[in-house]
Amino acid sequence: MTLQFGSIALGSIPRIAAIIERPLPEPELSRLRESGISILEFRADQFPGGIPALKSYLESTDFGGFARLATVRVDYPADTPLHPARVPAFESRTDAFETLLPLVDAVDVEVESPERAALVRQAREAQRLVVLSSHDFTKTPRPERFEEIVREAEALQVNILKLAVFARDPRDLQRVLAFTKDCRFPHLVTIAMGEYGLISRVAAPFFGSLISYGFIDQANAPGQLSAADLHAEFLRYHPAYRADFESRRPAT
Repeated sequence: MTLQFGSIALGSIPRIAAIIERPLPEPELSRLRESGISILEFRADQFPGGIPALKSYLESTDFGGFARLATVRVDYPADTPLHPARVPAFESRTDAFETLLPLVDAVDVEVESPERAALVRQAREAQRLVVLSSHDFTKTPRPERFEEIVREAEALQVNILKLAVFARDPRDLQRVLAFTKDCRFPHLVTIAMGEYGLISRVAAPFFGSLISYGFIDQANAPGQLSAADLHAEFLRYHPAYRADFESRRPAT
């Protein structure tokens, strides 16, 4: 089952999202297009100048060919490997989403967010897709927790469920991939973070995960690959991705 996300279809071809934490000049955006990147995730909580600067960038830049996703992360505890000093607190995340929704195709709302129901309603009223995400930077939760999150995604009627967890050993990786294969939620993204989970960023699409996330300047999660490295690995291991990429390359 495919899902239209901006100008791209999710489902039959695995997609790569580049994480945008600063204004990228047009030549850099062009290089991303040419290297197979089809989704841009704008991290409002990391963007220099905050929401006003990101709004100005989105309004003034041509993002043709990309699907656009806005993320405003909640504050995580200081012991998580997330550059906590760079993560500001937002007095009103609903105001942030209200500013960004007209300028993007989808927003990321966290299960951990106390405002999640209001934010989902806000996005649905604006006719934007919703990614409901959950992150555990220390462990792979027990199956009961996975089931709780799936039920929450169903109750909120979101479009995509994203689960990112930390794999402490190969068994955790196997659990994440097995969950990906068997999960009943129709549009799913899964990531196993950490040394043991690194392969999931390339392999999870074979089990049903729709998107893999890569950084531009520096990793912001354990075991994260760059967007360029993901592109190279997807070309190597994903025939559908390779065929789609080659079909869009200009003839020489």
